[in-house]
Amino acid sequence: YSSADAADSPPSVRVQSTTNGTLVEVQPSTQLEAGEEVLRGWLLDASAIKAPLQQLVLDWTSERDGFQRFSIEASDDLQHWQP
Repeated sequence: YSSADAADSPPSVRVQSTTNGTLVEVQPSTQLEAGEEVLRGWLLDASAIKAPLQQLVLDWTSERDGFQRFSIEASDDLQHWQP
């Protein structure tokens, strides 16, 4: 989430890996006030999958009918992204 009037500045992403698992923390680039947040996207962590990923299947359930727009990007370090 980010503020409704925020520019397209990327959020802060922190990754901490331990033997017990991985913690991925995503923070908006600016502080949010209650009620002004807008969903900007999702982060899917597929690091536990050891085989190469060949496809992504989405089962989209929404109150809204119609088309949804997606762009999918991948990153090994969460700093450099590729479509």
